[in-house]
Amino acid sequence: LRIPEGWPSPQIADDKALTEERIRLGRRLFYDPVLSADSTVSCASCHKPALAFADSVPISAGVHGTRKGFRNTPSIFNVAWFPYFFAEGGVPDLELLTVAPMQTETEMGFNVGLAVKRLERNPEYVHLFKKAYDRTPDTYSLTRALGAFQRSLISGNSRYDLFLRGDSAVFSAPEIRGMNLFFSKRTGCSDCHSGFLFTDFGFYNLGHFSADDEGRFRLTSISADRGKFKTPSLRNVAVTAPYLHDGSIATLKDMLLFYQNGGGTGEGKDRRIRPLNLRDGEFDDIFAFLMTLTDSSALTNPNYLPLRNDEENR
Repeated sequence: LRIPEGWPSPQIADDKALTEERIRLGRRLFYDPVLSADSTVSCASCHKPALAFADSVPISAGVHGTRKGFRNTPSIFNVAWFPYFFAEGGVPDLELLTVAPMQTETEMGFNVGLAVKRLERNPEYVHLFKKAYDRTPDTYSLTRALGAFQRSLISGNSRYDLFLRGDSAVFSAPEIRGMNLFFSKRTGCSDCHSGFLFTDFGFYNLGHFSADDEGRFRLTSISADRGKFKTPSLRNVAVTAPYLHDGSIATLKDMLLFYQNGGGTGEGKDRRIRPLNLRDGEFDDIFAFLMTLTDSSALTNPNYLPLRNDEENR
């Protein structure tokens, strides 16, 4: 992996070690609808590279073109460093994460065992699995191949990163003011959106939830967790609209306005979610800073796109 300067190395278990063959196999599987019940939906159907591997709609469509889940599709950049997954933190392992959408009725609507049998009937995939894992397709190698490709999806070359590396000329005066506001105690933005990934991976109640999705409470059944959702990373936030767990906020400016006004009105809202009281120009300054978190090179990285013919034949 090409680790961005200043970032720690991700912890990868020995049984999930990466090789070029494994990443390439996972990349092929990621873009192949073969893993869905009706062979119409791939991982990339909802996780689109140009959108930081998120989606542009509040709720993505699953198999048969009509089935829909209940959560907005998150970006999967930098998941090699994530300690757990889903908005309630219910999945602790990236390999388990690859199984969930495959077996969810409103997403890929299939069964991992049946998916493996389908791959076993494909001589080309049998060859690729043997080359990557020295075994024919099975649940073990399928989940690890998909995990290998997703761990390779790294985004750490935004203008903000260039600024941190000493190129101060990449920031305008409003962007610098916005950065200072973002990291100030006055706004408290970085209390939760902290660290090199702009998330503390904590769970907070923003005052916005419904009886249909009560966040972490779905996992723990602890009343204090009702309405709490995991802090999302803000990297590439400008291209991952719409926002919140249900995709109910359409634009980045609307999202910032949500915080400016003190979040939602739901019960149990975290005390740190209060009006920002941004003065004239400060709203635009923070918005300008958030735009600097876009990593255009990652959004167009050819290594993250579907395999080219010359790569297919390696």
